[in-house]
Amino acid sequence: WMEKYESKMLPETDARYQVVKRVVGHLSESNKDIPQVSALTWAIHVVDEPEVNAFVLPNGEVFVFTGLLNAVSDIHQLSFILGHEIAHAVLEHA
Repeated sequence: WMEKYESKMLPETDARYQVVKRVVGHLSESNKDIPQVSALTWAIHVVDEPEVNAFVLPNGEVFVFTGLLNAVSDIHQLSFILGHEIAHAVLEHA
């Protein structure tokens, strides 16, 4: 995934990256009592693509496409989606 989207990754200084970082940080902190959540080091990747998608790999790599960021109405919708994707990773639904 990293090779495929290498040239389209947003830098950490981008405001959209910061929003995703904030949401993932909140979700991981709020669920730190779950061993599978606290055991992972979450890595955030925001891909500048119109695709409305996000996914989380079992190793804690979080991928969010800017198309999804444009499609959600607010940070709460983004939190719901990323919480869902994190649950897939934690439950090993890869």
